[in-house]
Amino acid sequence: MIDERIYVIVPQTVQCEVITPLDNETIKVETKSFPMVAGRLIAQGVHIGRMLGNWYFNRGNPEITTIVLSVRNTKELRKVSDEIKRKVDELVETVDRIPYEEFHDTNVAFYGTEDKIHTITAFGPITPEIRELFEEAIGHLELF
Repeated sequence: MIDERIYVIVPQTVQCEVITPLDNETIKVETKSFPMVAGRLIAQGVHIGRMLGNWYFNRGNPEITTIVLSVRNTKELRKVSDEIKRKVDELVETVDRIPYEEFHDTNVAFYGTEDKIHTITAFGPITPEIRELFEEAIGHLELF
C-alpha cells in the first residue's frame, strides 16, 4: 500500500465585504468576519471531497488519509492556496498530475453577500516524498 494523503486547508474565520444600502444614494461597505464552525467546515469538506471524488474513483478506490490544516483567515488561505497552486503547476512537468481544488461558498443568508467566498482548498493525494516539496507552503500550518 502506498501512503498517500490529501491535504485540506481551512480558515478559522472568513472575511468578506458586505454592502448595505442606507438610502437611495448612500451605501455602507464593511468587512465582516465569520467563524467557520464545525458543521459548516464538515459540509464544505464533503463538497470539496466530492469535487476530487472522480479522480479517486478512477484510481481504483485507494486507501487515502486526509489531513486537515488550518489558517487564521481568508487572506492567509488565499496566500497559502496560491503557493500550493504554483507548486502543483510546477510539478506537473516532473510527476503525475496532482489534483487541486478550491471551494467557494455562496450563502447570502449567512454571509450577507452574493459573492463567492473562498472557504477551503484541497490537494492530493500525494506521497510523503512529494509532500516534502510542499514544505514551504504548508509546513508551518497547524492541524485543525
